[in-house]
Amino acid sequence: VIELIMVRFYTHGFHNFIYTLNYKKEYIKLFLRENNFSCKYNIDWVEESNFMGTAGSLSLLKDKIDDTFFVVNCDSLVDVDFEKILQWHKEHDAFMTILGCHNEVTIPFGVLELSDGRLERIAEKPVHDMIVNTGVYVMEPHVIDYIPGECFLDMNKLIEMVSEKERITVFPIYGDWLDLGQWAEYKKSLRYFEGLSLS
Repeated sequence: VIELIMVRFYTHGFHNFIYTLNYKKEYIKLFLRENNFSCKYNIDWVEESNFMGTAGSLSLLKDKIDDTFFVVNCDSLVDVDFEKILQWHKEHDAFMTILGCHNEVTIPFGVLELSDGRLERIAEKPVHDMIVNTGVYVMEPHVIDYIPGECFLDMNKLIEMVSEKERITVFPIYGDWLDLGQWAEYKKSLRYFEGLSLS
């Protein structure tokens, strides 16, 4: 998966990658070393001493990042033009841009809508249209200044902190996202990978 993420970024002109490592970090470092990626990519990593969360781990990049950068959860696969997203981010003078994917969520039950305990209406298996967070972000380097030291911090908390003072935009996509952290999506991704070549 991380190889595919790098391939997709490289296709759009990006070749510098920094990994924040904790879980199974020795396996990941071995994979990165043994696959001779250095001929294409500039790869570096930082290691957490404790689990710091997606946002918390960014504090380890303070001396490594001095320009606009992407953050990508490695269980999130998107097939998009990253250069176009970066351009959108710059044109909107954003401090942070969240890549959002249109999604329809069906509630598999009849939903009761109440008012003071009295039934107003029943919606049978309603479908909710929404834009969901893909776990892909564009950030300005000063975003790291919002992270209070080397501590645990989830991305949603960082977004809340930043949004109080800075401009955050959302770049919407439609359907080109696989969330490998969800079992159903993971099984779907296996079928997707069967016909995929990384060469």
